[in-house]
Amino acid sequence: MSEEGSYSFSILPPWYRSWWAYLFYVLLILAGVYGLLRWRVQQLSQRTLELEETVRQRTREVEKQKDRLQEQAERLEELDQVKSRFFTNISHEFRTPLTVIKGMVEQIEKSPHKFLAKGLKMIKSNNANLLDLVNQILDLRKLESGTLQLDLVQANIIYYLRYIVESFRSMAENKNIELHFLSEHRTLVMD
Repeated sequence: MSEEGSYSFSILPPWYRSWWAYLFYVLLILAGVYGLLRWRVQQLSQRTLELEETVRQRTREVEKQKDRLQEQAERLEELDQVKSRFFTNISHEFRTPLTVIKGMVEQIEKSPHKFLAKGLKMIKSNNANLLDLVNQILDLRKLESGTLQLDLVQANIIYYLRYIVESFRSMAENKNIELHFLSEHRTLVMD
């Protein structure tokens, strides 16, 4: 018969359960976590750059808008100053023809035969001036809307100055003042 024998041997675990496989698994998991973290950091960096660019762009837009608003504010301020000067000048310009008309009416009342023809001519002329002033006031709206166009006209300033002196002559005569205009030139053209 046969003899019984005893043999001892050990069964090694499969390779995927060996200590070096476990070490590989741990290293693989650590590499995956590291890669995932790097990817996330890169995404966050990219998102940060995009947000910074968006902030820069919006800041530029806000600054442009601020500049536009500043320009508009300056234009409005300038327009307000122009309007203020305009109304101040217009007030004085209204007063002049009205004062001349008043003086002429007073002279006509005192001596109708002496001043009627001259006075009516002066009143008519100053009435035309008042109408021009009213038209200038109406032009203010065009100035505000930006549709007023500059109309350069050449004129004889000597004629204008003589007209001003003549306008005030009746007032001067009422106060026993002689008012004359003297010029070496017959014409002096202005723009």
